[in-house]
Amino acid sequence: MVSISIFFAFSLIGIIIGGIATLVTLMFAILSLVAGKNENAAYWAISFVISISVVVFSVVQIVERVENKVKSGIEWVKQEENNIVTTKEDSFDHSKTERKKLIDSLKTLVSLRYETSVTADFYSAFSKQIQDGENDTLPFIYPYAFEYKNYNFNLINIVQPDLPMIDHISQLAYDSHFLLLKIDRTNTELNNNEPEISYFLIDLKTGKQTQFLNSKKLQKVASENGYKGNTDMIYISDLYQAWFTNNYD
Repeated sequence: MVSISIFFAFSLIGIIIGGIATLVTLMFAILSLVAGKNENAAYWAISFVISISVVVFSVVQIVERVENKVKSGIEWVKQEENNIVTTKEDSFDHSKTERKKLIDSLKTLVSLRYETSVTADFYSAFSKQIQDGENDTLPFIYPYAFEYKNYNFNLINIVQPDLPMIDHISQLAYDSHFLLLKIDRTNTELNNNEPEISYFLIDLKTGKQTQFLNSKKLQKVASENGYKGNTDMIYISDLYQAWFTNNYD
């Protein structure tokens, strides 16, 4: 950048000095001719040619540098556009891979009683990315899934859609038998002394739901009933992050 600035400064000085010299030599050449001093006029004419050559050279150099800068700028913009497209494609491919990994792991947890009941498109139908503000269904251990609606996660049963829905799910942990949920209704209107924060133990084999008011009680009962999954819950939005690439934090 410094060298470019120096170059433009010298070129500008060359144009200014050369321009002044061109006018002066031209004027003296004309005056010498008028006075009949042809020899002096010849010297001034040579000086005039040199001066105007300096001006032309300086202008040409500046024009070439400007053209090169413009070309470089255009190439940089195109390169950045290509990089953005590539980054988006890489991000999409990564998210697609992550969605497949989670779905494959969920498939291994499906109860034997449902193995022949899982339709071919149950997981593939729910494997696509969700766009910002879009309501959709996210796959879980068949026949359960999570409905994503109004920026909330709700547990649903595909086989028995009439079962009571558990909504406003914040965090979860699970194994092939049990699902542990943390419910957060902090920003919702509560009814009948309903707690803002509560916990549920879902028996994935029978559909039984048991509510708790603290996580220690939830984990104790889950452990007593044979739960072998993680005891630390994760945010459900983190589990399904690959479905919300660039749209959901």
